[in-house]
Amino acid sequence: MTADTPGTPGRITCSDSQPQISPEAMAYTEFTDRAGKSWRVWHTAPKAAELLTTLPPDWKAGWLTFECEDDKRRLAPFPANWEALPRSRLELLCRMAEPAARSSANHPLVHREERDPTSRPPGSSR
Repeated sequence: MTADTPGTPGRITCSDSQPQISPEAMAYTEFTDRAGKSWRVWHTAPKAAELLTTLPPDWKAGWLTFECEDDKRRLAPFPANWEALPRSRLELLCRMAEPAARSSANHPLVHREERDPTSRPPGSSR
């Protein structure tokens, strides 16, 4: 099982200047890249012992998941305070991230448990 950063779902709106963070925000954000793709980004922290033993060292502290309509990517390690970065920096991190199909974290538990935190049913654990 993996858990996305806990908290009440919130929204961080990014622009090229500074993001506007809602009071109930969690480590989740969205941005639109130069090509017009809308991306959702969140921190995924592995918790299952089975998963932790199979991950490369850089992935054990978690990774950023970048997801758009037709693509999913993962980045580890990632910078602290990533959710406060401007859109242009998030786009750079996204380009650096590995496609999920070829990711170092390509493990069945990762695929099953890694979900967009905004798509979880109300009251579900994070």
